[in-house]
Amino acid sequence: MMKNDLDGFLPAQQVANTLGKHVSTIYRWSDSGAIEEIRIGKRRYIKTKSIVAYLGKDVAALFGLE
Repeated sequence: MMKNDLDGFLPAQQVANTLGKHVSTIYRWSDSGAIEEIRIGKRRYIKTKSIVAYLGKDVAALFGLE
């Protein structure tokens, strides 16, 4: 997978830090299907638009999606 293939995705840890949540919360959301992810090896990358869809437009600014 190339770097450009990850456009629109952020590492789960970065999403957790941005939202002030523990990374296990982000994993739980993705495991339940509430947010979209891709896995590369043991790393998880979260689709930022799915976070906004799940949590609401108020968080869009946190991810530069206004």
